[in-house]
Amino acid sequence: MAAIPRLLLGWFIWALVLGSIHAHADTTVTQYGSNGGYGENGGDVNLTDVAGGSGNDLYLSQNAYGGAGGDGDNSVPPGEGGSASSDLSGLSLGTDSTSYNVTATGGRGGQSLGAGISGGLGGSATATATASTPSGTLNVNSSASGSPGGSDPSGNFAAAGNALATSTGTAPSGSVGSYATSNLGNGYFVNGQASAPIINGTSISVAGTNVAQPLQTLADGQGKQAVAFGTALPSNIDTMLAQYQKVYYAFNGYGPVLGYGVLGGMASSSGSGTYNSSLAYNLSIQGISNPQHLIVGLLSSSFSGPGFGSLEFSIVDQGQHLFDQTFNSASLAQAFFNDNVIDLGLLTSIPLTGSGLELTFNYSLVASNNSGGDFNFIYGNGVPLPGSVWFLASGLVGLMGLKRKYFR
Repeated sequence: MAAIPRLLLGWFIWALVLGSIHAHADTTVTQYGSNGGYGENGGDVNLTDVAGGSGNDLYLSQNAYGGAGGDGDNSVPPGEGGSASSDLSGLSLGTDSTSYNVTATGGRGGQSLGAGISGGLGGSATATATASTPSGTLNVNSSASGSPGGSDPSGNFAAAGNALATSTGTAPSGSVGSYATSNLGNGYFVNGQASAPIINGTSISVAGTNVAQPLQTLADGQGKQAVAFGTALPSNIDTMLAQYQKVYYAFNGYGPVLGYGVLGGMASSSGSGTYNSSLAYNLSIQGISNPQHLIVGLLSSSFSGPGFGSLEFSIVDQGQHLFDQTFNSASLAQAFFNDNVIDLGLLTSIPLTGSGLELTFNYSLVASNNSGGDFNFIYGNGVPLPGSVWFLASGLVGLMGLKRKYFR
């Protein structure tokens, strides 16, 4: 199916429902892509609008849904899920409370009915919300969902769609929040969440997820108040690991690396606040032939600023904390998150969700005055560092006066 033009239609709908608002308004605009016929791709949706108003309370919501790909077989390959893009921006004047909520959901890939034929790829999603107000409270939220690919007769799913959600808010007070997920099928997923306060200025949150590629870097999070980028089953990662001696040792000859991520936060220039980001992965470990330890490899970091209050980093499995540590200065965080290894114990001893290993990595920063930072990491099947090296690393951490809690 061809892509569906939405820009003029969306603008016309917003013009009809909004006009000039001088009281409470609760308005939603939604567009759907067409589902594909047999062997056809789902319809793409590109919904880009500008909307605002004035009055007491303003609640604006915009949703875009890609069409599902059509099923296929040996003679007609399944269709891909349609992509979805939802972009809403605007200015609100004189409102006491303003909320912008934007969602985008890619279409599901078509199923394969033929032996040896893969399902259709899942549709990607991009959600962007940008709003400002000179007075009152502003809350800006974006949510993007990359749908799973279609399955084949053996129950294997094609690649899930990428997801990217970005929220930008400028106001005296309020918040920004972003949520992204890529669904791999069979209950497996990678989710990212990022949230930050708005304090007399502009705040930006961004969350992105994908399968295999691309791998976002620390540079992709610069200038943002909260960042969460997650990649499930990253590919072509060996070159990256070669740069980090300890992490390379832990994973070399073992693996697989199940996930890659970037977590971070940076305080705005005015006021003190809490900046949160998290990544959650639920991935199968059934294919690991030589299970060793569950290893988290901390790759690199960038922390700075005189307003750094504290950073808590935790790793949670089904509500149980496997690791929890708080840092009280940027220098301590910078040292810990560079080429370091966390051993969470034998992989076979970690409780599973069905056949999946479900882990959540949490980042919570308290800071002010353009202070904070981010780091990237991997996790998967590996081996702990030799005792002498790990003892040295642990001793240095202890001397630095960090607050660490381990849970077993």
